Amino acid sequence: MASAVHCCCLSSHRHRNRRQTTASVMLGIALIAIIPRALATDGGAWTLVDPWLRPRGELAMAYDSQRGVTVMFGGFDRDENVYCGDTWEYDGLRWTRKSTEGPSPRYGHKLAYDSRRGVTVLYGGEDGPNRYGETWEWDGATWTLRTTEGPGPRWWPGFAYDEARGVVVLHGGYDDRAKHDTWEWDGQSWILRETVSRPNTTTHSMVYDTRRQVMVLVAWSETWEYDGSDWVEREEVPRGQASAVLAYDSARGVTVRYGDYFGSKDTWEWDGKSWVLASQFGIGTVFAQGMAYDSKRGMTLLFGGYTNSARPLDTTWEWDGTTWSRRANNPLGRPDAEMVYDAARGYALLMGGYRPGAGDTGFTYKWDGQQWSLLSSAGPGEPIYHAMAYNTREGTTLEFGGDEGDETWEWDGAQWSFLTNVGPGEQRLHAMAYDRMRNVVVLFGGVGAFHQFSDETWEWNGSAWSLESTRGPSKRVGHAMAYDTAREATVLFGGSIQRDGQSGETWEWDGRRWTLISETGPAPRAYHTMVYDEGRNVTVLYGGSSVEGGQYLSDLWEWDGVEWRQRQVEGIQPPRHSHAMAYDSERKRIVVFGGWGEGSIHLGDTWEIDPCVGLTKLKARCKASGGGGEVTTIKVTVITTLPEGSTVPVDNTDLASDTTQRQRIPVNARGKAKHKWPDQHGEHMIKLADCPRMTQTVTCDP
Repeated sequence: MASAVHCCCLSSHRHRNRRQTTASVMLGIALIAIIPRALATDGGAWTLVDPWLRPRGELAMAYDSQRGVTVMFGGFDRDENVYCGDTWEYDGLRWTRKSTEGPSPRYGHKLAYDSRRGVTVLYGGEDGPNRYGETWEWDGATWTLRTTEGPGPRWWPGFAYDEARGVVVLHGGYDDRAKHDTWEWDGQSWILRETVSRPNTTTHSMVYDTRRQVMVLVAWSETWEYDGSDWVEREEVPRGQASAVLAYDSARGVTVRYGDYFGSKDTWEWDGKSWVLASQFGIGTVFAQGMAYDSKRGMTLLFGGYTNSARPLDTTWEWDGTTWSRRANNPLGRPDAEMVYDAARGYALLMGGYRPGAGDTGFTYKWDGQQWSLLSSAGPGEPIYHAMAYNTREGTTLEFGGDEGDETWEWDGAQWSFLTNVGPGEQRLHAMAYDRMRNVVVLFGGVGAFHQFSDETWEWNGSAWSLESTRGPSKRVGHAMAYDTAREATVLFGGSIQRDGQSGETWEWDGRRWTLISETGPAPRAYHTMVYDEGRNVTVLYGGSSVEGGQYLSDLWEWDGVEWRQRQVEGIQPPRHSHAMAYDSERKRIVVFGGWGEGSIHLGDTWEIDPCVGLTKLKARCKASGGGGEVTTIKVTVITTLPEGSTVPVDNTDLASDTTQRQRIPVNARGKAKHKWPDQHGEHMIKLADCPRMTQTVTCDP
């Protein structure tokens, strides 16, 4: 049920053309990939900390009044032809994925909340070849299949809960043909209700009016009501809307209608006597969305749906009876965003990215290790192909370039401020890193006007840009840079080189000149990311795109200043490029967000690497040996859950001389890594290189 787990849209024609014109020569001549040596699992693991809320339409939603959350299940991503089988809940601030188990992936099903029994009831739906007649119930933790008997397979029925009579009412829907029957679910069985009249409608929507104790059903321009015994046709909607959806606002006693295949932005309300045009300024073209009324907050919630070009949406809106307002607490799916870690404020800062027509590309978000939050909706336009760097001395983030041109902006923790448009000129797909020792931001490469690649090195000193060098790495785009604080050098790897394919070179900048350090290591690539792990003193590289076979990569590498080493950690991380990555220096985690996934989907998932997973315990002690006890040995044992054959790097630092020996200790069949350092004296610090928080100090007496 893979589609349920990650239940992302193809790049638009506009974006494909832009990427081709911007970087058509970036991916030219294929290079032979360097095949990494096979390694056993190292310590550490990928953890999915915030799942991706996939764009979708034809989903179902219902409001759980007992728990104060809106429940959403399923839907269909037409761009990727993916049926969703995931369950989400919205608490008024953000969506949280609750389950990927339960009903099979589907769309066109319906949900209704049974307030007497405290469960959300699901019925029907289809997944292309199959239509369903199952009845499921969600109690907030688990789905339970209640019965497969009843109204029979169908999709898009009218479906709502009658609070006065304590039954879920179902009307119509589609199987091989349109249905016009009425059924009721009492929590135990389905009962077919015989009615004198019945709506002869299709693709309708239905809600329960608690004040007047009737079902309200609307299809195109028809309005019907059901009181538990018969259907009565009421006033027509003055302006018909195709595939509109309803929600009942119990505080104001009106049924709210929104959505139209043909692009109407009208919001209509029904008070039981007449339809009133409440607004003509809606959220734009949307149909087949999910809609539910949040009685706790007095808001009508709308999520997803399709544009009239059938592109699925992933946005959340609320109607307060007067105005539609967008809710944007999560960054949602996007590639080409930039992220840094704001150490002064203790969060990862993300801004920009590619989301055509979404209107939130220029929003600024923070990740605090538990959830995303919106910081600002104003700033440097809607940047894409830009770069950011965090200044640890000033506690500010510098942003430059991208499709917004040659502008330099700064984030001070509260707002973005424009600084200058004098400097490197228009640049896209460049890279930046902050040199902590010299207090400058280093910028290299990119593509400017007329698709001219750059080999210029610029530096920002806090007030102005200066051109520092035109010698070093060849002209390139899509490379990555990070500053190594231990060795006081800016590290650059990879990128697409004009007319020469992709690079697998490693360069370092010391503030005066570039030096080619290595031509071996990770396979040549572009659109990867790099960060410096301060806890372990290594530069970490992840993902990217390889010319070879057009691969999206998911390999993880570390550079210690001498050589590259591929790191094998637990967990499956989907391949990606043009993602965002930052190192959380407080929690010692690497955070990865979004990017382009295989099939050119807009990923919106958030992952973290905890380097200590698999490393359970460190034990170190000095032991005297020899007849006179004049020789001491440091014995180290690391308890792990790693497989036999894995290795654990352990550092032994002589604190008096400030010298360190590193030993890679193999893990035996019992999950232990053991080593002895003979002839040791004085105070030593023993540390797991992959998990710096596991440290022990021992003193060896002479």
